[in-house]
Amino acid sequence: MTPEAVRRTRLTAVGVGVFVLLLAVSGAVAVVVVKAGFLVLRPASGSTGLDAGSLALTVPVDGRSVRPGDVVSLRHADGERFASRVVSATVRDDETTLMLQGDREPHVVHTAQRVEGSLPYAGYGVLAVTSPAGVVFLAAVLVVLGLLSPAAPELRGGRHRSRRRLPVPPSSVRSSLD
Repeated sequence: MTPEAVRRTRLTAVGVGVFVLLLAVSGAVAVVVVKAGFLVLRPASGSTGLDAGSLALTVPVDGRSVRPGDVVSLRHADGERFASRVVSATVRDDETTLMLQGDREPHVVHTAQRVEGSLPYAGYGVLAVTSPAGVVFLAAVLVVLGLLSPAAPELRGGRHRSRRRLPVPPSSVRSSLD
């Protein structure tokens, strides 16, 4: 690789890393400030109209504000989250009874997580990165990027390019010895 190609590769890697870091920080801020959540839509969530494998952004809402056509995230009795489209919503006092597409049983809720948007296929990336193999892969990528960094020669025991001494021409050596 030419030095220019190495420089471009490093800049691209840094740019991608900064972009991913900004996405992660934005997601963390959304979770803390808005109490938002993220949900990976599974193939069983096909009744939402959203692609399986999408990463959905959910925000908490009062059950009374849920309307037919909304996509909401609820929890099964076993605690697992799922998403489905609301077919009908009936409000009585502070409880809302939701009929969800593809469900025969109504769901009585006080609050729900409404899906506000989704990023197609990003959920597959989240699932891959959070798996044990994904963590090992990320660690390997970080090591490789570290070895490509400008400080890498010093880390490996070599000398950094900017600290090399320039060769002294023989004529100047002779004149200083005279």
